[in-house]
Amino acid sequence: MRVNHQIVACFVLKGQSQMDSLNPQISGLEPSKDVPVLVLLSGYPDTSDSWDRLTSGFQNSHHVVALNMPDYHKSSLSRFWGYSFADTVAALGAVIEPHYKRGSPVHLVGHDWGSYFCQLYVKKFPASVSKLVLLDVGKETVTNIKDFKLVASLVRFSYMSWLAFCFIVSRLSSSISKVLIYIYPWNLVGPCPYETDVPWVDFPAFATYPYFQLFLNLITLETVPYESSVPQLYLFGKRKRTNFHGDSYLEYL
Repeated sequence: MRVNHQIVACFVLKGQSQMDSLNPQISGLEPSKDVPVLVLLSGYPDTSDSWDRLTSGFQNSHHVVALNMPDYHKSSLSRFWGYSFADTVAALGAVIEPHYKRGSPVHLVGHDWGSYFCQLYVKKFPASVSKLVLLDVGKETVTNIKDFKLVASLVRFSYMSWLAFCFIVSRLSSSISKVLIYIYPWNLVGPCPYETDVPWVDFPAFATYPYFQLFLNLITLETVPYESSVPQLYLFGKRKRTNFHGDSYLEYL
């Protein structure tokens, strides 16, 4: 049977392009079957260097791959309306797949939006991940009344919808979008009442695209069940106005 090398090359280039969008930062041991792989995906508004303090402790025991959200390392988006959730999960899969095929244990760590995308990935490909660590964004269900908190829900809707609007504005003017991000009352109606500064000022305005994609696909938004064959650890800050998990999820853990 003859192999169509053009098709094979196309798949290889697509996978490489997906990986490049996450800007993998490689460190630690050389990859091999006996070396565990630590894959970390950050969220808004962080980049892969936000993992530096954590990954320094794994340099002598793991092959480390630190990632950020697609195109967060660039000065402009490669796709005008940003990356869909499916695109981001596929890019994460392109990073993990070669390590899984080699037989290396994969320890997946996600923070903020990265945590949500790690959950979506594990839901689809649980066999490829040995351990899952979630930071700040856990799991919740809209069907359990005990998980609903009115004030927290209003805070979440307020700043998320504002950031989604800011992304739309960024398609016309990054400067105006940054001003809108800056004037939002983060210390009054933001998720973290103890944060009085705005760390997003020097960050690309287009980085708010996950919030736009969230509302764009709200009706078909994919949820993640509590149950998983992958061992999971969840860490979160208790001082926030809104937590991204349900009480029933904590009980499950």
